[in-house]
Amino acid sequence: MAPKNIRIIMEIFHHLLKRVPIYSFYFLIGGLALIAAFSVSLVVGVTGKGTAILVAGLWLCLSALWVLIWLYLNRVPVNRPDKVGVLVVLSCKDSKFYDQVSEDFVEALKGDLSRNSSNVIVLRVLNPLLSEKYSDFEDAKSLQRKKKFHLLIHGAAKKRGSNAFLDLQGNVLHAPIPLEVRDSFRQDISEKWMPRFAFEDYEGTVELFETGSQFVSISARYVLGKAAFLSRDLFFAEKMFGSCLESCQGREHFPQVRGIKKGCNESLNTIYINFMGYYYGRWLVDGDCAHIAEAKRWSDEVFWVYKKRENYLMLAAIVEALTGDMPAAQVALDKVKVNKRGAVWEVNQAFVHMHLDKFSLAIGVYLKETSLADDLIFQIENFITLYDENIKPSARNYLLLGLLNELMKGDEVRAREDYQTCIDRYDEKVDGALLELAAKKIPMFSSLLT
Repeated sequence: MAPKNIRIIMEIFHHLLKRVPIYSFYFLIGGLALIAAFSVSLVVGVTGKGTAILVAGLWLCLSALWVLIWLYLNRVPVNRPDKVGVLVVLSCKDSKFYDQVSEDFVEALKGDLSRNSSNVIVLRVLNPLLSEKYSDFEDAKSLQRKKKFHLLIHGAAKKRGSNAFLDLQGNVLHAPIPLEVRDSFRQDISEKWMPRFAFEDYEGTVELFETGSQFVSISARYVLGKAAFLSRDLFFAEKMFGSCLESCQGREHFPQVRGIKKGCNESLNTIYINFMGYYYGRWLVDGDCAHIAEAKRWSDEVFWVYKKRENYLMLAAIVEALTGDMPAAQVALDKVKVNKRGAVWEVNQAFVHMHLDKFSLAIGVYLKETSLADDLIFQIENFITLYDENIKPSARNYLLLGLLNELMKGDEVRAREDYQTCIDRYDEKVDGALLELAAKKIPMFSSLLT
């Protein structure tokens, strides 16, 4: 084969790579034609019966390889399990306009999502050939589920004169949820999603597309955050809502942005309170005080009217007590509305009273609350025991345990042991009139002192 022929074929191939998109059929057909030319050039000047067979065999092998490469380059890979995948299917009749939208809008969207998610979010954009194939929204949703992408952004780009339009739909995957929650979620997402963007005199104005991509990024992060919240992935949800809230600053004049900001505030506060409960629960399991520090950190993050809600105030009182700030725990309990105060509030109040030297009030609660549910009695006992073992050993804790075992569990043997431990630990300088008051109110305790 002449070197000149090789050079010509390689030049044509280089031109093909440079000028023709790899996703197009022209690229596929052009490559097959070049392979045919290459196969023929290899046997130029060679004669014999086997020449035609050699050319045909070589062409078939190389063509099959070329088709496989082309199919591989045009595949839609399955989203990685450790990444949050966003699939973009954007169809456009004008290839030149598609290139501009891809360069100015899609690339800006990819950068904004990546910056605001610590590279957790991966954007996969279908090429024009595949976008046309999945131009139907239902087909695109099937592809999304098959390839395990969390969010689908689907739409069409159009231009009319010097104006451009983007019409976008979204679909998000999440864990199974109750029907009523699903309906509420759909309504919330439909109100926050930004479905259409109009760009006047868009040509040569990259900033218009970048601005549009930022709004889509805000909507996408909010949707992903809500889906993660419903799927109980609260850490990722918190990250999405936090970054989303930052991006909303200065854009509140847009109705959807105001709605997203309000939704982020509500969701973030709910997540913070959930984190408080999560870390408190971990402390109940292993007694590690590092969990309480985390619970306190998330407690300080709660803002707005959520600081007045019963579930926050009850958890905040517990967290403050476990960090040693009993006055702050009392303040939180006092803020709980009277009509919301039940048995749990009473026993929490008794614990705080006991450690604020209000012994009579604390004992009075236990003398009154004698018919609590078994699971609540177990929680109280576990809490006081862990507090004594890991935070602050005290005679006061064992007086409460003795009252619990005698009056709530009916275990007099264990109650006597707890009362005796209280007596053994008693320190007059620290505990003041604790023994004297307990002896007056608790007959079994009094009998141990004689």
